[in-house]
Amino acid sequence: MAFTSTQKRILKAFKDLLLQNGYRNATTHKIAELAKVNETTIFRNFKDKHGLLQATIDQYLADIDYLKHEQKDTGNLEKDLTNMAGKYQHFVFEHQAIFMVGLRESFALPEVNKDVEKIPIHFKALLVNYLKKMQKRGHISQRADIEVLAMNFVWLNFGYFLTQSRFDNPLLSISHEEFLSKNIHSFVKELTC
Repeated sequence: MAFTSTQKRILKAFKDLLLQNGYRNATTHKIAELAKVNETTIFRNFKDKHGLLQATIDQYLADIDYLKHEQKDTGNLEKDLTNMAGKYQHFVFEHQAIFMVGLRESFALPEVNKDVEKIPIHFKALLVNYLKKMQKRGHISQRADIEVLAMNFVWLNFGYFLTQSRFDNPLLSISHEEFLSKNIHSFVKELTC
């Protein structure tokens, strides 16, 4: 979906305000002010605030579809899982606004929650398929429960995202590179025992 430069500015302002203030407090007046447009421009382009939310969700869903075709299988567990985790982290940070709305306002906006659910479901399915393939090749123990391993990997990555996006305490902080190298290495080590 192609947006004009004005629409992109409006969407960026909307996403920034979603992160700062949540959906309810991201008023069209504040969005217009931040995007440096007249409020009527928002209504003309997106109808209302819900239209902005829907455009943000549509963009998110289109990016999920694109993500499905990005996975490469090199046969090297650590390299492939590091690549998957890196793409997942990039995706969730890129779409942080929609994730936070899904978490903060899941009861008030259940449709957002349903859409936000799609990425961990997609990520888990991708992991299950990959891990089963690697198990058949003998790279992972036959005793390993692939479903549980996939969920652990999803939780590991989602936990990192939440910690990095919500907390400023240096005791809870770790660089993206360090997260990938140390955590993925440990995870792979457990797979091959």
